[in-house]
Amino acid sequence: YIKQINIEAKTSLDMVKSLYIPAVIPFIKELAETIEKLEVVSGPVYVEKELLARVSALLESAYRKTEKLETELEKAHEIADSFKRAAAFRDKVLATMEELRKDIDTLETIAPRKLWPVPTYADLLYKL
Repeated sequence: YIKQINIEAKTSLDMVKSLYIPAVIPFIKELAETIEKLEVVSGPVYVEKELLARVSALLESAYRKTEKLETELEKAHEIADSFKRAAAFRDKVLATMEELRKDIDTLETIAPRKLWPVPTYADLLYKL
């Protein structure tokens, strides 16, 4: 059990750091540039600013949860008793992975498909 959750946690960390976070940054840049250009032409742009704030908050939350997952993994590995270590993987590591996944899943629904680095859930369900 510990070995499997450890592999899943490390894979999650790798994917978030190397795929998802880098995919969202260009979207944030694009939104910011769009807002700047639209304000010159048409004045205040509420929807675009709200979207930018939401995406930025989700990205920051995902980043913080990535840091938390790394910390929880380190703490769990330091536990000598295998029963207590398994409980830490279940209660701390797995729980943090689930929190992180919620942010990433939400970002997937917001980010443009062309920027998303892996097939979306919709792609997997309806395009296979």
